[in-house]
Amino acid sequence: MYNHKLAKTDKQNPSYELKIILNDAENEIRKLFYLQQNYNPSLVEMERRVKQCVKHLENKYGSIANVRLYSQEETLQKLIAENVYELFGKKYKP
Repeated sequence: MYNHKLAKTDKQNPSYELKIILNDAENEIRKLFYLQQNYNPSLVEMERRVKQCVKHLENKYGSIANVRLYSQEETLQKLIAENVYELFGKKYKP
């Protein structure tokens, strides 16, 4: 029996990696906003920044699947934080 769900998976942009990256990026962007004294960012602003961060990661590492290869730890949190601060942090560095 042929499984159609397996045929549709994109190996360059796996959904499980994308969910982790989106969650980590949103958390780091919220943390940066807090440090920049923007305590209640709008949803539109958050969505735009998260999309911009994901696009930056795709351009920098080639694809979403390659992001984990560049991480030196088991989690992606530190790598995502560095990229968020590289994009949006002007006066705060981790």
